[in-house]
Amino acid sequence: MDSCSKMIILITLSAFAGFAASDFRPRPMLGLGTVINQTVCPIEVKINEDLKRVPPRIKMLTCARDVNKWCAQMNVPKNECCQVQHDDVALSCVEVKAVAMVHYPATDQTQPLFISVGCVCMMHEIRKVPDAEPDLRAAPLAFPLVWD
Repeated sequence: MDSCSKMIILITLSAFAGFAASDFRPRPMLGLGTVINQTVCPIEVKINEDLKRVPPRIKMLTCARDVNKWCAQMNVPKNECCQVQHDDVALSCVEVKAVAMVHYPATDQTQPLFISVGCVCMMHEIRKVPDAEPDLRAAPLAFPLVWD
């Protein structure tokens, strides 16, 4: 193997090592209390309990009923929070679901259970109806018009 090939291999390995190392940076951790109290889509903690299931208790994080609660408490204008419509987009709080496998020992069955793991503000594109008048001559009528 010539020195040029060795150099290319060395550069390639260095680049891959750099990419791999960047994925292992420490990520900031937030406590559940901080998330619940400072999110623009407030979260309610609920316990899903079924004593016949393993695990019998599962913590669920669902969207709160009053989605603009935090914004109102922090005096954030409504148009800067979730649950608002802008020109071509609408923002709304959406529940995030995950699948957990649970076991029922009495029947020896394992089943998937959808659990709520959070609430995020999502952006949805709004499709506007064109301003043009419909051309009524183009479509035939499905029923005859009769006037007495």
